[in-house]
Amino acid sequence: GFCSCPKNVLHVISKQDRNNSIPTLFPDDLKQDIEQMLKSSVEPLLDAVETGYEYLRNGKVETPLVLKGRIKVFAMLDKLEELLGNRSYLLDNLTGVDVRLAFCLLQFDACYWDLFGLRSSEKYRGPILTSDIYPNLKAYTREMYQLMKPAVYFESFRQLYRLGQAIEFTRDSYSCNGVTSNKILNGDNEEQLPDLHKIVAALEMPK
Repeated sequence: GFCSCPKNVLHVISKQDRNNSIPTLFPDDLKQDIEQMLKSSVEPLLDAVETGYEYLRNGKVETPLVLKGRIKVFAMLDKLEELLGNRSYLLDNLTGVDVRLAFCLLQFDACYWDLFGLRSSEKYRGPILTSDIYPNLKAYTREMYQLMKPAVYFESFRQLYRLGQAIEFTRDSYSCNGVTSNKILNGDNEEQLPDLHKIVAALEMPK
């Protein structure tokens, strides 16, 4: 699903944790806290980012729903930036809600900013990982990446671009003039993709 995590990520994290300091990512005594954090700080971000699909479906037209979603994206990023200013994880310890958020944050620089037109917003100040606009989110994502690294496949994030191309191709195919975009057929969109090497380098940079 959207912003979902690979099924093997929990196993990967447990293998990285050689000191067995992570007995479980969903402890019984934190279930309510995890659910509350998910609903208050993570799901609103995921829902807001999903309005990017509306942007693609409507031929990249900035509808009121899209603009409202964009405002919420930046508001939630600012909220999370502040929240992580005095803690390492969303709750006292690493939990499953951190995994969910981290996988979403990893995809911003790799595809969300460009694919969903977020860079065109007046609220956009810069990327998360390759700038210092969001220092707390950057540090948090880098820390989570070290735990999840074997389960992170940046190339798979690129599949969302194929979705955008498919929507445009279908729209052109059913248009009255029957002209299909050469940009899609020739794969010119590849030139606009963010540089994954820079993103990975930012994540791998020593503290």
